[in-house]
Amino acid sequence: MYVKSVTSDWQFEDQPANLAWREKMEQLANQPGGKEELHEALRKQDESAAERIHQNNTRKVIRALELIHSGKSAPDPLSQTNPALLYDVIIIGLEMERSKLYSRIEQRVDRMIDQGLVQEVERLYEEGYAHTQAMKAIGYKELVAYFEGEYSFEQAVDRIKIHSRQFAKRQLTWFKNKETVTWFDMGAEPKSEDFQGIVKFLEGIVQDVSK
Repeated sequence: MYVKSVTSDWQFEDQPANLAWREKMEQLANQPGGKEELHEALRKQDESAAERIHQNNTRKVIRALELIHSGKSAPDPLSQTNPALLYDVIIIGLEMERSKLYSRIEQRVDRMIDQGLVQEVERLYEEGYAHTQAMKAIGYKELVAYFEGEYSFEQAVDRIKIHSRQFAKRQLTWFKNKETVTWFDMGAEPKSEDFQGIVKFLEGIVQDVSK
């Protein structure tokens, strides 16, 4: 969706957030059985939206209910599957051996830890931001769970690596299925000649357009 919002005529919601109402729903969601109650409320008002949105996706359930509460219908992203392109777009994708990719992801997580990720999340946690939307990002939510005693530190780091690998896999799957991408194989380790090949590819396109 982020790519299409730049390259295509993607239509966004124009309904502003009702923060007071949303906070009330979030408090309900945090109660025992609250998620189920909210999802059932959505099902009663918009069954198709309830089918699209899993009950554990609290943020989307609440947003759908919020729109219905304001007199609008819950958005259906499938209705914008192929929005019109705004530009002539060339998307370049880089591939490498999956095992090597996962190894590099894990090394990146280790560097993030070494460079102060734990201290950053701890500061935000102590300032009261533990359960904000931003803290649900990979690398943050796992450390919040560590601070709250759900995981050991080692388990939290391991979960960051697992979730990062899963996210990378979803990204690759999405781009291969949803976008027209010219893929370049980086092999086990990217080399300068690999990037020179990309430059030559783009130069060829520019020359064709200039003719």
